[in-house]
Amino acid sequence: MPPREGVYGLLAEFNTPSELVHATEMAHRAGYRRMECYTPYPVEQAAEALRFHKTRVPLLCLLGGLCGLTTGALLEIWVNVWGYPLNIRAMPLFFFFFDFVCWPLGGVWHDCAEWIAAAVSSAVQCAKLCEWSNDG
Repeated sequence: MPPREGVYGLLAEFNTPSELVHATEMAHRAGYRRMECYTPYPVEQAAEALRFHKTRVPLLCLLGGLCGLTTGALLEIWVNVWGYPLNIRAMPLFFFFFDFVCWPLGGVWHDCAEWIAAAVSSAVQCAKLCEWSNDG
């Protein structure tokens, strides 16, 4: 099969977010629809210029998480109460507070620590952006 002629893509580098947004808007007016913008930090105006649309992915993730939580809870209840009941922690076989409050709180603390680490990292990256953007 012979190669087809034509432009398959275009790559451009901009110094400021406003230049990126302006170029994206001009390309959209020119009729281009399959575009992407890559930036080291979120630029809300670029998403608007791309006419970025909402998807159902967050809803599907929430539903999947709720299904997983329900399945895990039912499996734990069945194993601890009916399937293989062993009283090894001197608590009732199904102890709601420990199983569904203490364990998830540990996860919340872990998530908070990750969020703080990501925020600090992002702040450092934004502070160093001027140095990094001039590397060509």
